[in-house]
Amino acid sequence: MAGDTAFEPVSVTVTLPDGRGLLFGMSTLADNQLTVQNAAGETTRYPGSLSADGTSLTFSNGDHSCRAPR
Repeated sequence: MAGDTAFEPVSVTVTLPDGRGLLFGMSTLADNQLTVQNAAGETTRYPGSLSADGTSLTFSNGDHSCRAPR
């Protein structure tokens, strides 16, 4: 393994660029999730909270299984 120091759980916010008319997901299928794969190939899904204006998603308190390099 490249490192053995784990990061604390974090919140991640993803924001779409202004003025492009972009939206997350589709109006018929809202798939507001972040999928993280660890070094063993196991995946964990985190549900996201969509902002009121629909331009950003926040994934709160996720343990994203990241490891700090040595």
